[in-house]
Amino acid sequence: MDIKKYIEKAQSMEISAAGENSKCYLFSDKTLLHGSYAAEHLNTLKVESEKLWDKGMNVPKVIDYQFVDQDMNKKYRECWLLETRVPGKALHELNPYPLIFRPTTKEEVIENYQREVYNTEAYERELELLSQVPQDHYDKFLEDMLLVANHPFLCYDGTYASNFQYDREKGFGFVDLTPRHVIDSPDFTCQTYLKILLGKGEIIKEHQNQVQSWIDQILAKAYIAMKNNKQLNELYSNPDDLKTICYTRQFRRLGFLLSSLPNMEDYIERSLRTIEMMRELNLIDSTSKKI
Repeated sequence: MDIKKYIEKAQSMEISAAGENSKCYLFSDKTLLHGSYAAEHLNTLKVESEKLWDKGMNVPKVIDYQFVDQDMNKKYRECWLLETRVPGKALHELNPYPLIFRPTTKEEVIENYQREVYNTEAYERELELLSQVPQDHYDKFLEDMLLVANHPFLCYDGTYASNFQYDREKGFGFVDLTPRHVIDSPDFTCQTYLKILLGKGEIIKEHQNQVQSWIDQILAKAYIAMKNNKQLNELYSNPDDLKTICYTRQFRRLGFLLSSLPNMEDYIERSLRTIEMMRELNLIDSTSKKI
């Protein structure tokens, strides 16, 4: 099936996901993106992604693209981009339904709490899954990240853990590769590696000991991956130094601490106090609910 057939099918589909600059439509083995792209970037992405694909990396390989905007004088033009779909599930993906911004009723507060619980439980399940990932998957993920971190034409987006996938058979994969020249140092790459693996989220207070044990297992496997990596061993005389640097910078200096979700009663009480205070300050219009 060529790209025109996928574009035609997408017209009657709901958007599967949306980024800052593009919309995504997921098929069983393909991903169709719609956004604004530069022709030179797409050419680079097509050539270089295929090279990484041939090396056995789990990256989206560009199959074809079709511009909608025919104005050749514009650098960024409206375009459809067809790629292979990276197998697996996005890491640490949050509830697709955002929290209600500044709730003004108890019902909205309870709805927000239910969404918070959903995200918290999803985060805990993700940590449990990652704690069981085999060591060779950790090793390859770090190796692939270091390769892209030094790539002359491409870089990954480590801003969100959800830009990476995990598949039980294929291991970790990269969802969002960008044709941009950004070189990251090995220690910065290792910090990003840890940040992606651990993500960010709250936990249920009663689960803290269990969750901490999963995090300890994830960190232990990540540190073993650093020791197993040939590039890191050639750059650092003692890989344990790198472990200390990454852990201190990323999770102590930056304050990575497990935060517990309050119980429902405390959450509601605190939220209602905030709502009442805002009403007293005339920050809430009780008629229109505008803030």
